[in-house]
Amino acid sequence: MKSKKILIGIVVVVVLFIIGLIGKNNNEAKMVIKNAEIAINEGNYEKARELLYTVVDGNNKKIDKLWNIVNSYQNAQTANLEAGLKYLDEIDNSYKKYNKLKEDVDNLREELLSTKKVREKFKLKIDEVKGLIDKGNYKEAMELSEETSEWQHIEQKDKNTMYDLHVQAMELYSEQVKEERKEEQKKQDEEEKIKNEQEEQSKKENQENNFSKEVAQKIIDKLNNDNGNSRNFYEITSDLKTDDNGKKYFDVVAKDKDWIKFDDHTVLANYKLYSNEDLVEVQN
Repeated sequence: MKSKKILIGIVVVVVLFIIGLIGKNNNEAKMVIKNAEIAINEGNYEKARELLYTVVDGNNKKIDKLWNIVNSYQNAQTANLEAGLKYLDEIDNSYKKYNKLKEDVDNLREELLSTKKVREKFKLKIDEVKGLIDKGNYKEAMELSEETSEWQHIEQKDKNTMYDLHVQAMELYSEQVKEERKEEQKKQDEEEKIKNEQEEQSKKENQENNFSKEVAQKIIDKLNNDNGNSRNFYEITSDLKTDDNGKKYFDVVAKDKDWIKFDDHTVLANYKLYSNEDLVEVQN
């Protein structure tokens, strides 16, 4: 009987101890939750995380939710884009009652979604640049692939792809410009050649149309004055004639200018003088 009373006493003590321990743990948990919420409202998420880490064990739903909120948000801050969005989607909806945290979570989500949109548009731009290069629009491709402020949000592999396309477009555009300049110069040379030929033809036609004995005499006088050591002296001996090809000319003879002094007018050679000032010897 006595031992039974002792056993009952021990059980009572143990129960009271457990109840006291549970009460103590509950009080500690409540204090951690309170301090963690204060830290969350202040935006001090690392402090809140450290507080919650000491008591999180899966047995307190309130603590578990706070741990989920803080842990997921901090992970979202450091993770890559897709993982960050996934962490934010996993945050318990109770985060919305903490104004500071709600603002930070919403801002981070907006930032990540904006970055995602920029990256998606950048990939489309890569395809557009490739298309421009394929079509030979190298200058437009070069301009579209230039580095801009958006590049700070782009993954490195896509940056590298766009940079390579930019270099390719620059090189191809440089070659294109060289070829275009070469073609333009060729065109200008051909136009200049045609222009010169037309001017020369026009000059010949004018010479032909205006060819007269007076003009012919000026040509002969020039020949006689400029013939240097030559003893030839040229004289026009006919009126205007036309050869079998329709070209106008005058008959011209060459005499020895020294013989002429002695009244010797022997003809040394016969020529035809054309409007282009060509003096063509006539073979007898």
